[in-house]
Amino acid sequence: MASSSSILELNETEKELSDIFLNVSKKIGQMDRKEPEVRFAGGWVRDKLLRIESHDIDVAIDCMSGFEFAQHLQSYLAQQHPDWETKVIKIDANPLKSKHLETATARIMGMDIDIVNLRHHDYTNSNSSNKLVFGTPLEDALRRDATINALFYNLKSKTVEDFTGKGLVDLSNKIIRTPLVADETFGDDPLRAVRCIRFATKYDFNIHEETIKGLKNPELHERLRSSISRERIGVEVDKMLKHCNTNRALKIIHSLGMFACIFGPLEIHTKKLQSKNIESLSLIPYAIDLFGYLQKKDVSIKNLSSSSKYIFWLAIATLPWYNWSILEKSKIKILPPILIRDSLKYSKPIMSQVENFFVHYPLIMSKINVLEKEGKLTRLGCGRLVRELGPHWRDIIDWAFFMNTLISNSDIQRLNKDEEVTWFHVLVKHIEEYGMEEAYNIQPIINGNEITRILGIRPGPHLRKMLDDSIEWRIQNPESTKEDYIAIMLEKGTSAVVDS
Repeated sequence: MASSSSILELNETEKELSDIFLNVSKKIGQMDRKEPEVRFAGGWVRDKLLRIESHDIDVAIDCMSGFEFAQHLQSYLAQQHPDWETKVIKIDANPLKSKHLETATARIMGMDIDIVNLRHHDYTNSNSSNKLVFGTPLEDALRRDATINALFYNLKSKTVEDFTGKGLVDLSNKIIRTPLVADETFGDDPLRAVRCIRFATKYDFNIHEETIKGLKNPELHERLRSSISRERIGVEVDKMLKHCNTNRALKIIHSLGMFACIFGPLEIHTKKLQSKNIESLSLIPYAIDLFGYLQKKDVSIKNLSSSSKYIFWLAIATLPWYNWSILEKSKIKILPPILIRDSLKYSKPIMSQVENFFVHYPLIMSKINVLEKEGKLTRLGCGRLVRELGPHWRDIIDWAFFMNTLISNSDIQRLNKDEEVTWFHVLVKHIEEYGMEEAYNIQPIINGNEITRILGIRPGPHLRKMLDDSIEWRIQNPESTKEDYIAIMLEKGTSAVVDS
């Protein structure tokens, strides 16, 4: 074991939390029991050494379960700080999903606290027995995902402990390395492979060559695909996509041959596939570089919001399966949005945005073709387009530009000279000049009851058509009034009012 000469500067909240945990430990010791040795662990220690503030603290206990210690903590806080109303939640171990430790979690003084017992060397197999076996700090450190996450801060001695003997050196040298042989570390929990990639990109560290060998292991890839809950993978991917170094994260995943096991089809999809083309994984590096370039150079894409960039990255991640389709509820659907839902377990709104990117690409290209031939679009054409695309119409047009550039395999350095670039901008300009930016919000100028009363007709399918016509008439005649429309409607009756 190595101790650090580094001094951790705790803020006032962390100092008070440290005192609380030490007091709880002392009280347990006064009950004729071994006084637990309490350590702050993992990411909090790493971030403090990197001078990064953290609001999450993992607490490691040496002689009892995390939940048992948390119950003592809850009792102590109920006496000392009843106004805090501290609640402890127990999260059971789930070995089938490679979650081998029971955890107690609580929120104290604005900090998210997870409390666990120290892992022992065979902790992944201990769940077959009802007896809880506690590890030593060394055993626990060796069973963590990376050496930089295997550091402890001993609350009693107020020192940083590096039991692997590599954590502090790797932190200083910006290296991501597993504490044990990579196959063993990832064998305990395959999700650690994804976490190693995330830490490498988050902190701009390099991955150790021996760890890279483990990350390339096909057995690991299969376990990631089949034995880890997709929600856990989705959480790690979400953190990567929200970081400024997303392009490097996706490139590393691609270079390790892990793209398919993280983003690709699962066993549940194989029987439903209607068309299965070759996975276009070779597109990924160029797609990543292209999006990075356009974020710097293109007048529209460089202004994408963070949420829009997030959807772009998800669409890029599922690009290899763009030409695949699946039968679902008697309908043939493209695969990428299904992967967002099933392989990453993301919400329906996120899935729908990715779906709109791919589904509307042909529609955008048809408008670009009209612009190229005729030089303009009509006001109604722009209004119809925005209503079809919805509130994210700008992003969908930007995606179409990105896709068209990708498919045409343009030289990135020549993009500013490509004539195609201007037509996508012209399309947006047309929409803006016509004032159609929010056309998706336009409501009928008249309601159904008024139509039936004025024309003396019964409700039916024709009524929906007339309401849609009233919207399009409103798009074409923004200065006209409801009375103007009624006059035309009386003249034409149930026939269409709009000149298409």
